Amino acid sequence: MSRTCAAALLGCLATMGPARAQCVAEAVAYRGWDAIHLGNGIVDLWVVPDIGGRIIQVQCDGHEYFYVNPDLAGRVVPQVDAAGEKLPWPNYGGDKLWPAPQGPADGRHWPGPGDPVLDGGRFESQILRPGGDTAAVRLVSPPDTAYTGVRFSREITLHAGESRVHIVSGMRNVIDRPVRWSIWEVAQIDAAGAAGPGYNDALSAYVPASPVSRHPRGFYVMYGLWRNPAWQRPTPRSPIRVDFSYQIGKIGVDSDAGWLSVIDGRAGRTFTQVFPHEPGTAYPDQGSSVEFWINGAGSFNFLGSHVSVPADPRMTPPYLEAEVLSPLVTLAPGEEAEAAMTWGLGSAQGEPISATSEALVCGPAEANADAGAVRVRMALTPFIGGRLHAVLVDGQGQVVAERELAVAVPGARRCVDVRMADRSGAAAGARVVIVDRAGKSWTLAAMPVNR
Repeated sequence: MSRTCAAALLGCLATMGPARAQCVAEAVAYRGWDAIHLGNGIVDLWVVPDIGGRIIQVQCDGHEYFYVNPDLAGRVVPQVDAAGEKLPWPNYGGDKLWPAPQGPADGRHWPGPGDPVLDGGRFESQILRPGGDTAAVRLVSPPDTAYTGVRFSREITLHAGESRVHIVSGMRNVIDRPVRWSIWEVAQIDAAGAAGPGYNDALSAYVPASPVSRHPRGFYVMYGLWRNPAWQRPTPRSPIRVDFSYQIGKIGVDSDAGWLSVIDGRAGRTFTQVFPHEPGTAYPDQGSSVEFWINGAGSFNFLGSHVSVPADPRMTPPYLEAEVLSPLVTLAPGEEAEAAMTWGLGSAQGEPISATSEALVCGPAEANADAGAVRVRMALTPFIGGRLHAVLVDGQGQVVAERELAVAVPGARRCVDVRMADRSGAAAGARVVIVDRAGKSWTLAAMPVNR
């Protein structure tokens, strides 16, 4: 049996009996680097402490999500010379932490990349839990006493029977004066394509726009052309959509939803990030909690310089950066701030409607009343295992009908299409709920009943 089939079977059994794949955290070699592997039979990821503590790759059921620079595989490249002068930035790929905002070296902006400490330093690493029901690793950066004044940390955790990754990132002030930064998490999603135009033109990213955005289109163009065809928002009710087009550019989004999702329509996969949004706090880059960068051909202005990028996949590899920023925080000496994040991985198609740390819901998602019944329809990707239930509730939230649907396999897309009796016409809302092995339930989706 293949590893992919075995993982899917174990995920299914996890909801029905005691047998399920256990977690592991172990030191391994990965593409020539010394790495730490975390796996649970569904999700695997590799961390390389020596190159800025990057999560260099993550995969679900064998599908790899991140861009990894093949020219730098196994290498640890200096970012400054013997005199301390910057060298060309080695973009290894993967997922890493940076301080925001980015800009000139004026003490209020981070002038990287590169950065020999936070981006390219050798992080300390410790396996906190080597396996069983949980695997976890902790990474700690060298202290950057010369510029930002901070030290980064990350704790990465996998639980058995889940297609999600839990990450808590920390930022500590290590100097004797206050500092003010945002924790900036940057994931490089591989956008290479073997067919068509040479890149994956079915790769799209989605984030809900804030209903009170400061930007007319719900986002602003930070770099590149305003009319880049990648930036899409068909209607005021639509999420902001970024269609990968290999035309370089970047947008900032002041979204308050607390999630984004990248959908690979060609592979039928999702990389979803769920994180807290803190209303009433200051975010960098005109209030941006989410940013997207398209690595492709074209030109843009940066710090007063005009930068031209060639249409050469070797020099300009196709990838999409999904970036999440925490609020700006002022830290006194010794103080620390944290930013939590959950990655949800699995199969998906269509336009995302909502996301939680338990599931991604894609549209159309609707509950329609007709002839004494309510029809509930949606597609969802659960990140935990359990049994799905459809529930109808009245205007006070009381259950008027409930039906058990099926077993939910972590990471496996499932279409819900169920018709439930509502002869009294009392149903005002519909929910899809998942109940886990321990009997705990979560609401994955909720919507009004259309009459």
